Amino acid sequence: MKTISIVVGALSLIAAAALYPTEVRDRPPTTRTSDPHDITTRARPRRRAASPCVDSIYDITLSSRLPHRPSDYDYLWYEMPPQVTSRLPRYHMHLKPTNAQLSQGLLLCVESRNIGCVADFLDRGADIDAIIDAPANITAGSVATTTAVQSGPPLHAALTGLDWPMAAYLLSRNPQPQYKNAAGKTAVQVAGDHAPDCILQKLASRNFDIRYWPDAIVAFRYLAERHPNDAASAFNVAVSLRAQGQLKEAAIWDSEYHRRAHR
Repeated sequence: MKTISIVVGALSLIAAAALYPTEVRDRPPTTRTSDPHDITTRARPRRRAASPCVDSIYDITLSSRLPHRPSDYDYLWYEMPPQVTSRLPRYHMHLKPTNAQLSQGLLLCVESRNIGCVADFLDRGADIDAIIDAPANITAGSVATTTAVQSGPPLHAALTGLDWPMAAYLLSRNPQPQYKNAAGKTAVQVAGDHAPDCILQKLASRNFDIRYWPDAIVAFRYLAERHPNDAASAFNVAVSLRAQGQLKEAAIWDSEYHRRAHR
């Protein structure tokens, strides 16, 4: 009798398992194909492409920044260029830096690729568009002299150094990309057509927001020519051209936009 009850219990468990299958948690996810039985044709999960405007170390640095009191300037002085702090007495470490000193510190942080330092100086009032006169050694023949050479703005310095994550962060702080550096170039001209899509998009959008149409046109055109199926960039080129008064060329890009949009 006991054996019969054991057999009946086992059969009931088998029937319940058939009716109510349990979830298999270790089963790898699959993608739907035209033939689900053909395992060889199943698409593998796509890996997300890393953006050149994203740097994991920069992200960690920004997210782990310690809050500072508005009157706490010691940490800024320790990040100052040596040529600035060496000429000041020690008690100045507790005073607010001047605008020129903040600008020098900010540019040094950009050139040294220290995004936490950049954020600190910007939060304490450094001019994001400052152009400073930095000392430089110039040799003419056999005579070496020290002269002042213009450097900046910080956005242009980041673009010149191909530091795309730094440039993306500076663009998020609303700079004036139409300002020119010592070479007489705007930010779009410094970036050129070799800049990644994310930088060109940010530069184009920023110039569009401030209504600086020449560089908005150039940046959007770089994107439109790089991606022949990108209708949005073609549309933005047409809008920027129309805003600048170039109606004939705007009509050409309008036609290009409609051609791309209705493919």
